[in-house]
Amino acid sequence: MLAYNDDDKLAWQQLDTSRYPYQYADHSYRFKPVEISLAAGCYWWFDVDPEAVYQHFADQLGWSIKKASQHLGEIRLAAERESQNITWCWHPQLGAFRE
Repeated sequence: MLAYNDDDKLAWQQLDTSRYPYQYADHSYRFKPVEISLAAGCYWWFDVDPEAVYQHFADQLGWSIKKASQHLGEIRLAAERESQNITWCWHPQLGAFRE
């Protein structure tokens, strides 16, 4: 999930439920930000800023921005098999995908 960590920075994390209390483990190393060049005259329809989206829902629900990110920032990706390392590409408009 893309959520706020203990340093109040957005980071890719995975919830570790193997111990209690549950903790979030940093998984930023599994995501590579990518830039996409659009053809001349083409534009994204809207700006997707995760921080602004989380803040909007935090305000609407009366939550902290950290709680909103933890509840709303989850994505589900293919699980890695044994001895497999999947690095995901990330683009704010396109989401997570493999190269």
